Amino acid sequence: MRILFLLTFIWVELASCTKQNFELKFSSIENLLLKDYSLNEIKDELGPNFKLVIQDNLEWRFRDDSKNWESIITVTFDSTTKVIRGILFTAPYSRLIEYSDELEKKLGYAVIRKINALEEYKNSSKNLGAHIYKTINNIYGDKIILYGIYNNSFVSKNENNKELIGTWFTPHVASVNIKFNTDQTFEFNDYNESKKSEELHTGSFELTKDILTLHYSDRQKQDFKFYKGEHGDDRYYIKNSTHYFIKQDY
Repeated sequence: MRILFLLTFIWVELASCTKQNFELKFSSIENLLLKDYSLNEIKDELGPNFKLVIQDNLEWRFRDDSKNWESIITVTFDSTTKVIRGILFTAPYSRLIEYSDELEKKLGYAVIRKINALEEYKNSSKNLGAHIYKTINNIYGDKIILYGIYNNSFVSKNENNKELIGTWFTPHVASVNIKFNTDQTFEFNDYNESKKSEELHTGSFELTKDILTLHYSDRQKQDFKFYKGEHGDDRYYIKNSTHYFIKQDY
């Protein structure tokens, strides 16, 4: 009887361990790219804690509401091939040193750039890159950080992307600017009129013909028109109802 009870206990314990809660670590996020998971497999891997809250043809966003800070994982991918381009996740500011050490000391990433709120890393052997954005506030007002890991081999088929990459400014308001990176992420320095304060927004972008879509890490996506000037004007412009940008080269 005791043996039967012991075997039953062991079976229950093993069954409860078959699906561990997904832990927010770079190594865990990295595995989702290196093992070539499909989108549905990623959905299963993130469960049961992370629930799919946004699903469109460019990104899937998952959220864990059990934490007292905003815990989000965003999966970005090519809408045609469904090739996963990168995975972004949020975590408390207190884990910054832990994540930096994991990238450099445990996973073999090398720092290639550190400027202001951005740290960028590269791992040539795995053909992956990573970044850390350090100035993001969540809905609770506490500091959190956006971490990202992306596939260096992803190349956009949109020829206009080469014109888009770089820094764009609002004429006569240099503090309002946006930078588009080669890994399909952006850094948007904006000004909040209602709060009378500067804000940094980050996320991924998608350019489809003349429509530029910003997929923010902490809010709904936003569309802009990306177009070239007329009557001999070779410059490109980015515009919507509230913003207007010209590239830094000009």
